[in-house]
Amino acid sequence: MQSCLKHTSLGFLINELQHLKHKNRLYLGDRVDCVFWDFTRNKWSSEGCRLIEMDSDRETTVCECNHLTNFAALMDTSGRETDDYMKNVVTQLLDIITKTSKQYMDFYRSRSDSNGSEYYFHRIPNP
Repeated sequence: MQSCLKHTSLGFLINELQHLKHKNRLYLGDRVDCVFWDFTRNKWSSEGCRLIEMDSDRETTVCECNHLTNFAALMDTSGRETDDYMKNVVTQLLDIITKTSKQYMDFYRSRSDSNGSEYYFHRIPNP
């Protein structure tokens, strides 16, 4: 985003607020830095810029900078938390499979005991 300042008689530069709309919604653990493109160094810099707020919907970031140039909000997603919903679904499925297997084995064992026959399970070692 680029910003410009109209002629003012104040005699000093007012800090400019930049409202940056995200292309994708942020997730918990994502880090945002308010930066500008430093043409002399050919890289992003955060000098003179700071994060003011991030909307509760995590779709907009408000940055404040003390100069006018090209602004951006850089996203660091390396700390992003995994989706708890998927973790819960996998945990519940594994729990159901484990309990069902145990009940099946208990039922099968009690049935074989009532017939008077015995089954032995042996572990065969790998060569």
